[in-house]
Amino acid sequence: QVLQALLDGLRAHPGNLNLAAVAALVEGFPQADEVWTMVLALLAARPELASQVHTVTVQEVDEAGVPRRVVLPPGAAELLHLADQPSASANPGEFTYQAELIRPERRQAGRERTR
Repeated sequence: QVLQALLDGLRAHPGNLNLAAVAALVEGFPQADEVWTMVLALLAARPELASQVHTVTVQEVDEAGVPRRVVLPPGAAELLHLADQPSASANPGEFTYQAELIRPERRQAGRERTR
């Protein structure tokens, strides 16, 4: 469900992976950290999908006007390279960053070089 929702969002808004839009769904799982990591790893491992991601939305305002921010577990966060500052947004309270999904094998190679 989470992966399909992200893919649907990527098709509806080309280039943007809206993590905030699926945050409530992910939080409903007992192992939410593992869900984030698995979903991002699946996307990152598929070059035809990873290459479509140019921005990532990590915060938006819900229907009640409450900001909802995604905090990724370390394993999932390592799969994303986010710009230091969010891009300007027409939607108040929304934080969207320029981003790149990093394939797991590239992440592993980078770790081995730093040892």
